[in-house]
Amino acid sequence: RHLGSAVVMAADGSVVTELGDIAAPVFPRSALKPFQALASMRSGVPLRGVQVALACGSHVGSREHMDVAAGMLRAAGMTGGQLQCPPGWPADGEARAWLIRADRGPQRLAFNCSGKHAAFLWACSENRWDTSTYLEPNHPLQRLVMETVEEYTGERIGHIAVDGCGAPVPAVSLHGLARAVGRLAKAPSDRHADARAATIATAMVDYPWAVQGHGQENTVVMEELRILAKLGAEGV
Repeated sequence: RHLGSAVVMAADGSVVTELGDIAAPVFPRSALKPFQALASMRSGVPLRGVQVALACGSHVGSREHMDVAAGMLRAAGMTGGQLQCPPGWPADGEARAWLIRADRGPQRLAFNCSGKHAAFLWACSENRWDTSTYLEPNHPLQRLVMETVEEYTGERIGHIAVDGCGAPVPAVSLHGLARAVGRLAKAPSDRHADARAATIATAMVDYPWAVQGHGQENTVVMEELRILAKLGAEGV
């Protein structure tokens, strides 16, 4: 049994079922990554294929995940040392053993948010924005993130906190989050939708391993059911 709130929405945005308080503000945490990636793409970042999925992902830090993130940084003219997410050990056992054998220790590229942060740095490179302050709430990129979240949730953001990776994270209602994810999921079949949103929804399902990892919950759901799935910390 689980204590919490839930909402199920129909394709037209109407609420089919609600449990608990779906209007109370919550921090979606990493469930917002697709919208943070969308903001990066709107700023001019030319993400393609697996790069899109990794930017939306909370990955396990496999060598494949780290390679994609490193490739994004190279394309942006950046290095792993410029990532401002914390260094971490991979959740992937093989990658962790490889780092131990190489006596390399925790890596920023192995942190589960490194794809999102690589996209953030790429956005700074494309727009000549300051890279040392890219996680500040008043940075042009983060302002674009908040505008994107407000657009897709249909809500005004009243409070912004700091996520575990250091990025600003807004509080929205569960109802607003469901509305946003529904719009994203429908984008590939909606000719009026932002083409970049359609790219995100398609890439997540086409490269589910990059969103989390082989055998992991979100990846398995997308592999088996071909629907979007994205977790966030604290039970989102």
